[in-house]
Amino acid sequence: MKNFREDFPIFKKGFDPNGIIYFDSASTTLKPQKVISRITQFYEYETSNVSRGNHFLSERNTQAIEDVRAKTASFIKAQSNEILFTSNCTDAINLVANCLDFSDKDEVIVSIMEHHSNYLPWLQKANVKIVQLDKNGLIDLKHLEELITDKTKLIAFSYASNITGNIQPVEEIIKLAKKNNILTLIDAAQIMSHNPIDMRKLDCDFLAFSAHKMFGPSGLGILYVKKERQDLLRPIKFGGGMVNKVELDEITLQDFPYSFEAGTPNIEGILGFGAAIDYIVEKGFDSMQEHLNLLEKYFRNALSKLDFIDLLLIAPTKHLPIFTIVIKNPKVDIKDLTQMFSDSYNIMVRGGFHCCQLLFNQLNLTGGIRASLHIYNTKEDIDKFIQVLGKLRAFF
Repeated sequence: MKNFREDFPIFKKGFDPNGIIYFDSASTTLKPQKVISRITQFYEYETSNVSRGNHFLSERNTQAIEDVRAKTASFIKAQSNEILFTSNCTDAINLVANCLDFSDKDEVIVSIMEHHSNYLPWLQKANVKIVQLDKNGLIDLKHLEELITDKTKLIAFSYASNITGNIQPVEEIIKLAKKNNILTLIDAAQIMSHNPIDMRKLDCDFLAFSAHKMFGPSGLGILYVKKERQDLLRPIKFGGGMVNKVELDEITLQDFPYSFEAGTPNIEGILGFGAAIDYIVEKGFDSMQEHLNLLEKYFRNALSKLDFIDLLLIAPTKHLPIFTIVIKNPKVDIKDLTQMFSDSYNIMVRGGFHCCQLLFNQLNLTGGIRASLHIYNTKEDIDKFIQVLGKLRAFF
């Protein structure tokens, strides 16, 4: 297996001399030295604000921001003027929800497994309908088609679930939406560091993701808006940087995306994200996917041999290495159990509803423990985790 681990300094200077096992990548990925160094470089040698500055530090950083915008566009096979920087993926989805001209009679369809960030924003804007999952843990296409009416304006769904790792039938959903002249928004937060995305082929209307789930820094989201759909959005944040002219009797806005980027951007975050893209490109999706597929199959096989373990939903063929283990013992406090994994065994997992409470409620579950892997994990990590599960089997 490939050794990506050496790129991540947390394993060299971790919190414990015995090392850690980090199984919380669906929450946030670890950061390679390349990203950390780029952010440090900005603070040590390049600190300056961007836009409208005439000194060379400002000019260089302004250009560097636009270079990352172009790099992001190239990464997903889009155009630079379709890339908008936000605060995070949640902010990106909220921006679309708040900027579209929907009424409470218009309908938005989301799935039962959506992250709260792709459910709650739509409740404030439209009549939300819930599409169920099929027996394979995928969006039920037949049910989806049944939910569509002449009032349906948008279908919002995750490319890959943050609790099951199941990759959804994205192409079929978009095809169905286009057939009915319905907009599509994809929450791509989980997929971006696992699979390459080609917007020319995907052809959705909006796509949102976060830098911090693809080896980049926190505090930066990215929103792709198809050029043909940009006129549907109206700015809701106003201030410096998004206007061309401000007079008492006339205000003119900049073109998209700048008209939606009011105020000082997360400069160091954007530069760090550029380094994260460079890292992924250098390592190559082929190499990363080979490693991740091996881990996913190894982990899935190891879990299947434990007769006291149940997964939240079955894992179909197209599946990321994200596994949520159901806690069947009603007396067990999930928070206490995850704390035990951490404090006693140096294993970082996450417990609870994982911002997907609708699905847990439907299944009458009080939460689950999620183990989510990435390229810095190894078979040895999995072996230790399986051993610890055996020691703690009474809690399951």
